[in-house]
Amino acid sequence: MKNDYQKYLETQSKNLDDWENIANQSLKEKTIDNLKRKFDGNLEKKILYTENDITLESNHAYARGLKEEVNKFLPWHICSMVDSSSDSKLYNSRILNELERGASSIEINYIHDQEGEEILKDIDLSIAPIFYRDISNPIEGSSKFLNLINNWEHKNKKTPLGGLEVDAIAISFSKFEKDNEFNHAELINNLSKIIKENKNKNINLINFDGTIWNNIGASLNEEIALMCLSFIEMLRSNIIDDESLINFTISLDTDFFLNIAKIRSLRIIINNLYGHFGINPIFKINGRTADEIIFKESPWVNQLRITNAALSAAIANIDRLTCHHITNPLGQAPEFVRRLTRNTHIILQEESNIGKIQDAAGGSYL
Repeated sequence: MKNDYQKYLETQSKNLDDWENIANQSLKEKTIDNLKRKFDGNLEKKILYTENDITLESNHAYARGLKEEVNKFLPWHICSMVDSSSDSKLYNSRILNELERGASSIEINYIHDQEGEEILKDIDLSIAPIFYRDISNPIEGSSKFLNLINNWEHKNKKTPLGGLEVDAIAISFSKFEKDNEFNHAELINNLSKIIKENKNKNINLINFDGTIWNNIGASLNEEIALMCLSFIEMLRSNIIDDESLINFTISLDTDFFLNIAKIRSLRIIINNLYGHFGINPIFKINGRTADEIIFKESPWVNQLRITNAALSAAIANIDRLTCHHITNPLGQAPEFVRRLTRNTHIILQEESNIGKIQDAAGGSYL
């Protein structure tokens, strides 16, 4: 007599039609065909994939974002957006509050003229990177920020981390869309000059921001394409070389699997560009929640959207993750909301175990 467990081992083989029938039954009133979706022209998101869908002949291992050493305590930088203030002490306390309560990096968007160095008091930039992202007044703000960084480095005798998160080309198009007389060439040339003057600094100066393209209507394909075209343009201007530190910022929406696909596709394209031009600068990928998924009327639903986007970026092996607050359209976030945003990262890092896995999207969790 066979053991009871044998019946679980001796199952009939299933063909594709059998699996489709099972799937259709689980969908009740819908079928697999109802869930198929086309986007960006000839790209299609299917629900059921088989070996017939595998068309790549080569192994694009670099799409996986593998790291030689995985820091299970900090698999990606938790980047907190800090509300600006004309009060240097208050500004400084907001930054310290984020770093002391779970953030590992900071994003700021404004630096005033008075007592600027007070902003960085008691902050160790050698372990806690600060990034400056300013769309409204990028050149003047970037110069002030770099002066702060230089003064901090001179005073503390340490190498600072962080840098600029200013994409002059994307900002130019964003501003030109609203003002046809905007002088985009001046903005691009001024930022290029700042980059060249500070090239000897070990900080990130070159950024390609897909979230700006996304905000002005770029599709998934167009967002990646425009970042890569901007990269090529700066390469032709002799701004990028093997010593450059480059950051690509990907917009994250509520489509879980497309977020993963965008990040992995971007890695493939960047590596192909590196191979074509014979260069090898260091690049990092920052995931940032898209403005379009945050709604003023539904803060708690915003939390679900942000968590969904953050998890997809974590699975895709992001280097840094920046999440909006659930009340972002309403202005400055209260402490409870800021804590909620930080805890979204912390739960993903410390309780989901995603950060302990190399390339979860590629199947290494098995």
